[in-house]
Amino acid sequence: MVEKRRLEGYLEDMSQLFAPFKGSHPAAVTINGHRLIILATERSELEDYLELVGGDRLRRLRVRDSQQGPERVLKRLAHRVQGGVVIAPPDTSVPALIESLREQLPWVQ
Repeated sequence: MVEKRRLEGYLEDMSQLFAPFKGSHPAAVTINGHRLIILATERSELEDYLELVGGDRLRRLRVRDSQQGPERVLKRLAHRVQGGVVIAPPDTSVPALIESLREQLPWVQ
């Protein structure tokens, strides 16, 4: 899990995130038994891979402007998908990210 101070510093530089949704619900994928929602800082990083991440559309999340604060926004998303949140690193393709997660995450049953 990302250390809280690191997470806050990382999110401080972001004003928005993009999340895949299926209908009105956040979309998640299951990798090695882990249920995850994959977010991106740029729309273009996710829009070509919506089906791969379980979504049919993208929703912009205003992280910095949220009255709840960025940490609360991410916790709420994690709760809604009953899993974890992954923010795709810039310049990393979604298929490469998913493959990396498959290699690094232990299996959960």
